[in-house]
Amino acid sequence: MINKTNGVDTRPVAVGAGTAVPRTRDADSDNAQSAVAQAVEGVQITDGARQLAALEHAIAEVPVVSQERVDNVSRAINEGRYQVRAEKIADKMLRLDQTLTQARRSAK
Repeated sequence: MINKTNGVDTRPVAVGAGTAVPRTRDADSDNAQSAVAQAVEGVQITDGARQLAALEHAIAEVPVVSQERVDNVSRAINEGRYQVRAEKIADKMLRLDQTLTQARRSAK
C-alpha cells in the first residue's frame, strides 16, 4: 500500500551497504519534496543501521527450507538408513517446552 500526504511519498527508503535508493520526483510535489529534503538534510545513516539493513537483506535471501537437507533425508529414508531417535526428539521437545514456559513468564 502506498500512502501519499500532500504529494510526499511516505514509503521507506531502501538502505543497502552504504547506499540509499533515490526517489523519482513527481512534478506535482516538487515544493513538498524540497521542504522534506531541507528538513532531513542533516540526517545520517549510522554504521549500525547499515549493518542491520545488510543483515535484513541477507536473511531475506536465505531459503526457508534447505533443499539439500530435504534431499539427504529423503534419500536416507528410501535407502533405509534414516533412524528415528525417540530420546533425542523427546529431549528437544522438553527443551522447547521449557523455553516457551520461560518466555511466557518473562512476558508477564
